[in-house]
Amino acid sequence: MNSLFLLLIFLFWSIGLYYQFNSISRSTSFKIAASIVFRVLFNNYFPPENGFRWQFLQMALMIKFGQMFVIALLIRACFSAGLWEVAYLILFLVVTGFGLYYLATREKGRKKECQSIYLLPNEYGVYELTLSESGLEREWIGATLAELDLRKKDLLVLSILRSGKPTIFPKGPEVLLAGDQLLVFGKSTRLPSEERQETAED
Repeated sequence: MNSLFLLLIFLFWSIGLYYQFNSISRSTSFKIAASIVFRVLFNNYFPPENGFRWQFLQMALMIKFGQMFVIALLIRACFSAGLWEVAYLILFLVVTGFGLYYLATREKGRKKECQSIYLLPNEYGVYELTLSESGLEREWIGATLAELDLRKKDLLVLSILRSGKPTIFPKGPEVLLAGDQLLVFGKSTRLPSEERQETAED
């Protein structure tokens, strides 16, 4: 009975966390959802009050519950040494490890490309983008801010860092170059994403 109960907890937790992750990915982006997972796990991150999102808090609580579940299984396995408890612990660690490896692999090539600096309600936030020829923002390279007309896309470039020299509140004639680090305020859903890139190419 105890074994079945532990299995049900594990299944409900897995489904719940997967649902929360997908929900955040759809409303913001995969990059932001993945960064929240790692920040909750390794930095005890919780969304600030002025950037509060109920779904972010739900996922953070789900992750913390998973951590406590592993600790409980470890203690139970050490004292009772039951076969099922050890099996569930191994299963949980394998599934969790695979999930983290998948997130880390998908983020490896893009981590420096786009990072969320500060999240705000209603899909707004401050993001750091690094322009590269192979990046999602490659179409921005060589264009001026006036040509891109980012304000119509609910995006505002706050600064450009180029060769260690910052340009604060750049004007329309400013030409963007590969390697530029942009500090951008706006809606996460209006930033270039893999999904929109693939749709445009089709």
